[in-house]
Amino acid sequence: SGAAFMSVTNHSGADDRLIGASADIAEKVEFHSHSSDANGVMRMGKIDGGINLESGETHVFERGGDHLMFMGLKQPLVQGDTVTVMLEFEKAGTVSVAVPVDHERRP
Repeated sequence: SGAAFMSVTNHSGADDRLIGASADIAEKVEFHSHSSDANGVMRMGKIDGGINLESGETHVFERGGDHLMFMGLKQPLVQGDTVTVMLEFEKAGTVSVAVPVDHERRP
């Protein structure tokens, strides 16, 4: 598995919802989030129902928070390569995003 991190901003002038994602390199892509339980134990889990993006709002997918999870990788993620991710919005439709592979975890 692998993860993708990015910021998504709604410039459409209308509220929308990010409802899905896909990438040729993975069998499926899911929205995941990290959370801490009452004992301070971090857990990761799938975000169901999509992600609301009000007009002008930015949603950040970042390490330790919400992220895109590549499940069932079909090939290795090679440092310096670019992965094309298709983001599916309820109103805006499908948007292609180029995500650089960065194993060095630079900001």
